Amino acid sequence: GTTSHAQHYGYRTDALAAGTHAFRLRQIDTDGTAQLSEVVSVTLGLASRTTLMPPTPHPARGTTTLQFGLRGGGPATLHLYNVVGQHVATLYDGILPAETLQTVRLDTQKLTTGVYFVRLVGDRDIQTRRLVIVR
Repeated sequence: GTTSHAQHYGYRTDALAAGTHAFRLRQIDTDGTAQLSEVVSVTLGLASRTTLMPPTPHPARGTTTLQFGLRGGGPATLHLYNVVGQHVATLYDGILPAETLQTVRLDTQKLTTGVYFVRLVGDRDIQTRRLVIVR
């Protein structure tokens, strides 16, 4: 290396989902050789009491994935509504474990093209996300 003193590095990423993420540092020396550091694991909890991630992919065609969770865990329901507020489907109704994201895949083939709303109802909070379905 170019120094005999210990170095400390920091790195910022885009927002990451709750869970465990692994990182490595790639060091390239002045002579062009490269080395990888040991793996460093970071475990992230949920940022808010109720988390409903944006649907992916969005707009949806075929299948879309929804991720949601409650920081403290507990009963939760995930509903799908059309643009005029009519209940279309219940996507999840159960108990969520604390600090984890639940994943639901939605098959959009039976739904018409348009705007929908996904609503997560937790113990004390409600979150809503817009979902656009295209053909």
